[in-house]
Amino acid sequence: MNFDLTSIIGPQRAPAPTRSAPPDGARPATRGASFADHLVSVDAVPATPPDEVLDAIGVAADAHEQLAASGRQLHFRIDEGSGKVVIELRDDNGSVLRTVSPSKALGVAGGESVD
Repeated sequence: MNFDLTSIIGPQRAPAPTRSAPPDGARPATRGASFADHLVSVDAVPATPPDEVLDAIGVAADAHEQLAASGRQLHFRIDEGSGKVVIELRDDNGSVLRTVSPSKALGVAGGESVD
């Protein structure tokens, strides 16, 4: 991922020259360097999620499959009046069986029983 800092700080606020060695292929910063010489490239997003994230996704997928096998699903919506998230346990016909607290929904996504 690349960030063009021009749109954030503008050319009049170029960073001061650095004394550290530039990355391979980059030109060193000098007093007369233009703003373009100070653009920074940041690779902050990993190519793949960390293992613990992949594991959590797998647990949530298993919980979804178990709910679906029992003819139930969690339905999420925003309450128009309060702006809060409402989580409902529904059957296959869409009938609301009960409202579930956000903490309970997170527990279900983590592998807990919905009952």
